Amino acid sequence: MPVLICGAVRFAGQFIRLRPAANISPIATVARGLLGSSAAGADEQPALTEVPSDMRLRYRIADRLGYDLRKKRKAPHVALERHVVRVLEEERVNCVLDVGANIGQYGASLRQAGYSGWIISFEPIAASYAELSKKCRDDERWDCRPFALGKIEDTREIHLHRNSELASMLPVSDFGQRHFRDQFEEIAVEKVTIKRLDGLFDELMAFLPEPRVFLKMDTQGYDLEVFAGAEHCREQIVGLQSECSVTPLYTGMPDYLEALSEYRKQGFAVTGFYPVARDLESSRLVEFDCVMIRS
Repeated sequence: MPVLICGAVRFAGQFIRLRPAANISPIATVARGLLGSSAAGADEQPALTEVPSDMRLRYRIADRLGYDLRKKRKAPHVALERHVVRVLEEERVNCVLDVGANIGQYGASLRQAGYSGWIISFEPIAASYAELSKKCRDDERWDCRPFALGKIEDTREIHLHRNSELASMLPVSDFGQRHFRDQFEEIAVEKVTIKRLDGLFDELMAFLPEPRVFLKMDTQGYDLEVFAGAEHCREQIVGLQSECSVTPLYTGMPDYLEALSEYRKQGFAVTGFYPVARDLESSRLVEFDCVMIRS
């Protein structure tokens, strides 16, 4: 696959093609390996010392098919979650606004990383919201709302793709179609409601006398619109996370320079960059998560 995605569940792969297979039928090669044939030299065998028997079989099958099976490194999203939780602690955040929640992966990851404060998630897509609401039922400090946030109160169409995390109000770019054609296969179009955070903030924070909010945005090209809709409540936002685009997956989405410029202009400073996607054909970064705090 030309593009490697480093996020939690997006396009995650188990095998990395490192060398071409020999001029032998893959099935025949696997069969010979499983039968212990001596046709393959000992020098071709992967190291199996102190490896559990079930893993030995996987190593041997992968080796016969021309793959190397390697233990996955700790995913970059784990480092991101730990960093975010540290920021939440240092900034004394008492509520996380999870905008573009999908089925609640972000909120669940914060809980696993140790955050115990309030989470309010926003997800406009009906099927995703149904899954999200199930997670919230079991957590007394996690609420959810079935609409999107943006700059203008409106009703708009959102494109639903095979990978539900990639749903966007923007059309897919040529780059996105070339590299993620299967993931970007459009399966439906749904009308969703958009509201401004300004108009909701007092209601959302009614239970917190001194709200200290962390604004997480993952809206597939719409983050700056969400941020613009928070114009009059930004003083209560002490930190944010935004997915920034280097090589656009959607037509018309702002790039990282525009996004970072706006966030800095509004008084936020960077605490960390975390790659989300990279193009292996050119080594170019596609997207990264940016974490910022009020300076």
